[in-house]
Amino acid sequence: MKLPQLAALSAVPRELVKPALAAFCAVSLWAVGLSVWAGNSSLDSSIALHQRRMDQLVDVVYRYRSLSDREKRPALTEDPIVVVSSLIGTMGLKDNLVQISSMSRGLNVQLGRMYMEKTLDFLAELEKRGLSVESAEVRAVPEGGARMLSLTLVVTVAS
Repeated sequence: MKLPQLAALSAVPRELVKPALAAFCAVSLWAVGLSVWAGNSSLDSSIALHQRRMDQLVDVVYRYRSLSDREKRPALTEDPIVVVSSLIGTMGLKDNLVQISSMSRGLNVQLGRMYMEKTLDFLAELEKRGLSVESAEVRAVPEGGARMLSLTLVVTVAS
């Protein structure tokens, strides 16, 4: 293999160019290998950290569920749709009610033009009456300079 003549290398003896290039390639490969090894080490420590955090979270959930002095929810004696309808009536949310319907997995409750405080009060009252929100879609809707909430809730009997 014939090496090109470079002006800067003309003062360097020809027999040192090949060993210098080989040494440069070896050092470059060593640096690449070291960076890959360091990246894998960092990734391993990150995975271990996330695993410890997940284990701690699962441990907290298990401890919470096993607490004996946890507040017991009252057993629901009425039909859930009757409970939600009466709650909407007593809280004065009839104007905010868009739709309430029964589904196979619970109730679908849609409320519109709700203030944050009223929403939180409604959710707290649901829980007090033995119902829980399984899923919720909450949208912030600007209306008249204020931010109102539009809610779609799936309400089920709390277990």
